[in-house]
Amino acid sequence: MAERKRNKVSWYSKARGYGFCFEKDNSSVFIHFSDLEDTFKCLEAGDLIEYERVQEAKGLRARNVKRITSQRKSERESNRLGDAT
Repeated sequence: MAERKRNKVSWYSKARGYGFCFEKDNSSVFIHFSDLEDTFKCLEAGDLIEYERVQEAKGLRARNVKRITSQRKSERESNRLGDAT
C-alpha cells in the first residue's frame, strides 16, 4: 500500500496536464492530471494536496490526488477580508 502525503503544489501547467510538488527532503513528485480524483482536473501552484506517493521507474509519482485547499480560493478570501477593513 502506498504512503499518503500532504504537500503544496510547486508548479502545474494546465496546458500540459502535469506538474510537481517537492517534499521536505527536496525530492520532486510528479503530478499528472489523470491522477486527480476531483472532476476539476487542474491544480495551481500553492494548492494543498493529499496523495499516494509511489516510486516508479522514472521517479516519484503522486497517485489518487485530492485537493485539500485551493490557492485561488485562499486569495479570494484574503481579498474579501482586506476589503472589509
